[in-house]
Amino acid sequence: MGKIFSYLLRLLSFLFISSVLKRKINEMDDKEVKSTLQQIRDNNAKMAATLKKYCDDYPDDEICKPGRLDEPSKNQGYKANWD
Repeated sequence: MGKIFSYLLRLLSFLFISSVLKRKINEMDDKEVKSTLQQIRDNNAKMAATLKKYCDDYPDDEICKPGRLDEPSKNQGYKANWD
């Protein structure tokens, strides 16, 4: 019974969060959306540069092993592309 309640609570939480995000996205105009996407791209580029510098400084670290960033983690459903 507890597992069912927990599952339903998670489902309701997900539906609520997704509806709030959908409403927020619908309220944004194209300029805001483009600006937000550009900020995301800029942040990704900064993170990639930081990671590359780190791997240049510490090439033996586990995260810097070849192919390591191509494997999705348990919290990540896509392949990271740091090139």
